[in-house]
Amino acid sequence: MNLKGFHRKLLTGILSTVFLFLSCSKESYNIVWSGVLLDAETSHPIPFTNIQTKAVYQLNIDHSEEKKINLITDESGNFSCLIKKAYLVSVFIENSRYQSYTNSFHTNKETLPDTLFLQRSEQSSNLFLSINEDGFDHNTPFISQKAHYTNLNQKQIILTEQYGFDFINKQRNVTTFDLSLNLKKVNSKFDLELLSAEKGGILPIYKEQISDSFFLEMEIAPSFGYQKNYNINGKEAGFFVKCRDGKHFAKVIFQPQLYKLNCNSEQDSLVEQGLKFSYILQKDTIHSRYFPTVAIIEQLNEQQLTSIKNTIKGSNQ
Repeated sequence: MNLKGFHRKLLTGILSTVFLFLSCSKESYNIVWSGVLLDAETSHPIPFTNIQTKAVYQLNIDHSEEKKINLITDESGNFSCLIKKAYLVSVFIENSRYQSYTNSFHTNKETLPDTLFLQRSEQSSNLFLSINEDGFDHNTPFISQKAHYTNLNQKQIILTEQYGFDFINKQRNVTTFDLSLNLKKVNSKFDLELLSAEKGGILPIYKEQISDSFFLEMEIAPSFGYQKNYNINGKEAGFFVKCRDGKHFAKVIFQPQLYKLNCNSEQDSLVEQGLKFSYILQKDTIHSRYFPTVAIIEQLNEQQLTSIKNTIKGSNQ
């Protein structure tokens, strides 16, 4: 074999090897993938949801490897990540209100979607609503202070008790509660002081912050700014309440008047004064600050929706 023929065969072998490698390799890209996660029925954003991704890239001709990338959507449902030299991305999303989502995408700009949709599960709501109706019964949301007097003239107090409300167990309680009321009489009027539990808090939302309805606005409870106690001044549209476990959150709207209940005997009298309220509790501790408007409306009948709006209008007077 002459030298020229050897060089021709060597070049042919090299080109064949390169062609074989290129034909077996996968196209890969460095891409910033940005998108939004939405409710498929309403197109509302789904915030604070974990998106588990696996980026698959080619290690050599025969082997591929995976790299996990965990994302969390922000309060507007947005997400973003950098995918380095991968040719395939698999996505898994799990949210307690929605059906699980699984899909795979090739990492080129034409096929990576900028919007992902989740379908509702059959039991999609983790909200508990208690809309305050007229009258009282043992289920009525009510925080109060009881004063036991030694005579009917109510001059000497034997005992004062605070009846708070336990949102987690949905009941009034003397010892375990998330929100209670302290009444202080000043110049023939009462100061209304709200008290929270040790790990809890109270965050007032003022009328100027709400255009129409506190219950139907402000879907995300703030993560900071909660107070241990708060004096009601009449400028509030409602309150966010952090429960005693520091994990559950509720929305609260009080009736605009102080209720008084009397029970008298020949020797003494019992006077209970307090505030009635409506509330929405988020039972999901993973998405504990999320109060989706669409889920609230779905649970309300026409009468309850009217009641909420009337309550809000009354609080704004």
